[in-house]
Amino acid sequence: MGKYKRKSERKLVFTENILQSIRERIANGESKRHIAETLGIPESTLRKRLKCGTVPKSLGRFTAVFSAEQEKELANHIRKLDSMFYGISQKQLQFAAYVYAERKQLHHRFNKSKKMAGKDWIIAFKKRHGLTLRQPEKTSLARAAGFNKVQVGRFFDNLKSLITTHKFERAQIYNMDETGLLTVPNKMPKVLTSKGKKSVGKIVSAERGTLVTAVCCVSAAGHYIPPALIFPRKREKQELLDGAPAGSILMVSDSGFINTDLFLKWLKHFKSSAKASLESNHVLLTLDNHSSHISLEAILFCRENGIHLLSLPPHSSHKLQPLDVCFFQPLKTSYSVEVDKWHVNHPGRPITIYQVSSLFGAAYNRIANLEKAHKAFSCTGIYPFNPEVFSEEDFMGATVTERPINETFNEVVDPNDAVSPAVSSAISPDKQINIIENVSISFEDSEIRNMLLSAKPNYPVVLASANNPDIAISCQENTELNTNGEIEPDSSNRD
Repeated sequence: MGKYKRKSERKLVFTENILQSIRERIANGESKRHIAETLGIPESTLRKRLKCGTVPKSLGRFTAVFSAEQEKELANHIRKLDSMFYGISQKQLQFAAYVYAERKQLHHRFNKSKKMAGKDWIIAFKKRHGLTLRQPEKTSLARAAGFNKVQVGRFFDNLKSLITTHKFERAQIYNMDETGLLTVPNKMPKVLTSKGKKSVGKIVSAERGTLVTAVCCVSAAGHYIPPALIFPRKREKQELLDGAPAGSILMVSDSGFINTDLFLKWLKHFKSSAKASLESNHVLLTLDNHSSHISLEAILFCRENGIHLLSLPPHSSHKLQPLDVCFFQPLKTSYSVEVDKWHVNHPGRPITIYQVSSLFGAAYNRIANLEKAHKAFSCTGIYPFNPEVFSEEDFMGATVTERPINETFNEVVDPNDAVSPAVSSAISPDKQINIIENVSISFEDSEIRNMLLSAKPNYPVVLASANNPDIAISCQENTELNTNGEIEPDSSNRD
């Protein structure tokens, strides 16, 4: 059956409408022979259909197991599971088709001993409904649940408020993110080889590569801030930047990752490149809510220099981060090609961190263009502002974790730890309140009051206790707390 090839090009010609039109033409005086010639069908076939009064449903003795509506229902169910990140395999579909036919009490020729549909039926079904077998990417539960209507809606509300208030133009809206560069790329370009060969190899520098972090930033107008490269070193050596994109800056850390001090250094570089100013040129910077991005020093620096920070909702960068959506993937692919070319031109030599800048520079200069910048901000709905850019299907992954809004998620928070936003937050130089929502405090409210009274930071923050929604403690420059730890009525808004 698997090697069967159809030998005839016959198709079902007769339909109820055609049969009715033939009867009308005969009633008008046309001969059956003339009608058969004009329709291109044998006269005997026409006479047979007129005598039987029916039209054929199939060309042979085999009939379809499911009707068109039933197959469409099954195909839509498969697509829905895929959109919820619970897609089924081909073997699971074979079992599902058998069970579906049994429950509908349909006549079928599926394998009753294995209780599954045949491979040929599955292939034909996929072809009929535009389905294909793909290798899925691993998607964490946090990412599937984090990208939901509530979180995304709050982000666009914050974005709309900032754009409306400050009249940001395309050239004033930026996005920054970090990506890792390895001396041994995770994915190499494909190579030609003989058919049937079991193992195909490609030379790389080592079993595991050394990580270098690249900090990239681009505006909706296509202005690329010169990147920063973070090397896993103790001391800076300028030769590490040989071949890097023009204007790049060098930073070092023990691990090669960004931290609060390096992010503050990058902000100064960003201010200089974007020409941000509190007096004349406010800019909007969208970024993820990594802990290194929300330090007190960074927030104060942004406030003093006209930089408005807008954080993305947690676990949503794969949809809302412009650089993640349209830039980093082609950049990594181009970087892998440059690594491969280097190995061909320097046989027997390994790639070290001293070659990373030149390889990254060649890939970055090829990929960084206006088209990708415009597309990145458009696809995420940031600019032009489009909160309807995501369809219902995009939020299907979060439906399996939905729960009533009155349920509280209790999270234990250490008073000594920094509390990072659980939702999108907007921090502006002229905005006195930064709301941290969805955080449930496990210790007593009196302890919160004592901690705030003793510390009293200089940046705006409101902590809303999930244990007692009526208690909202504000701590900012213009707010005074009385001896009971309560906000004076005329000092601030309540959450």
